[in-house]
Amino acid sequence: MTWRERIVAAEKRRRFVKRDRDGAESWQTCAVGEQHAMHPEVVVYTTEEEWWGGKIPAHPRDIKLDTLGKDFAWRVDADDVAAAAITLDAIEDRVLQLKRGAA
Repeated sequence: MTWRERIVAAEKRRRFVKRDRDGAESWQTCAVGEQHAMHPEVVVYTTEEEWWGGKIPAHPRDIKLDTLGKDFAWRVDADDVAAAAITLDAIEDRVLQLKRGAA
């Protein structure tokens, strides 16, 4: 199920389900991760990094996508379906901008 489909389902329920919240928390399965899977040459992730003895998971190199991805996760966690839809639009718009820049 795509994030667009999850949002449509959440609109009907007026909330997200646990599976959506869990998916939004990971860079691999969030809305940015969905775009990364479709456009890995455009939505580029960092490698896993060491930091203070722990690991920081790979995340988008593009600062705007990084910020939008975090915003999206917060919106899903807060059951703010309308704001999540707007943020998903912004993520997709940013990916289009990056695609144009890469061409």
